[in-house]
Amino acid sequence: MAKSESYLVFREGEHRFGLSLTEVERIEKAAALEEVNIGAEFVKGVLNYHGELLAVVDIRKIFRLKEREDKITDLLIIASTNKRRLAIWAESVEGVIEKKAEEIEDAQRLYLGLEYVKGVFKFEDNLVLLSDLEKFISERELKKLHKYLEQEKQ
Repeated sequence: MAKSESYLVFREGEHRFGLSLTEVERIEKAAALEEVNIGAEFVKGVLNYHGELLAVVDIRKIFRLKEREDKITDLLIIASTNKRRLAIWAESVEGVIEKKAEEIEDAQRLYLGLEYVKGVFKFEDNLVLLSDLEKFISERELKKLHKYLEQEKQ
């Protein structure tokens, strides 16, 4: 029997994205952010999350989607990988779906230039881009962010 994995599906505009459920810690209502200017193109700001400062990633900027005004109904997906913990700003969450490995297509094979996507799968009438959290913030940007956060703690 083929092994399946669970994915959180979330939406930004007409686009759907997915994260492995093992990377997702919580989903929170969007909150006020401290804006930072560290040269990290995709960092929307910093969130004080239970005493820990987290970078908030703007999925719209990562995928060059149309800008929109933030809404009171927006959400923050708190997620982590082996290297980092961050929050992703999202318009809405659609739920959790299980997919078998063979149902997920290699994004690079299908669409050249999707460096922030590790796979693609079908969900209802649309495709879901399986996001690669490790690539949302570069090592250089991460160092700048850590330096900024250390200064804020003092």
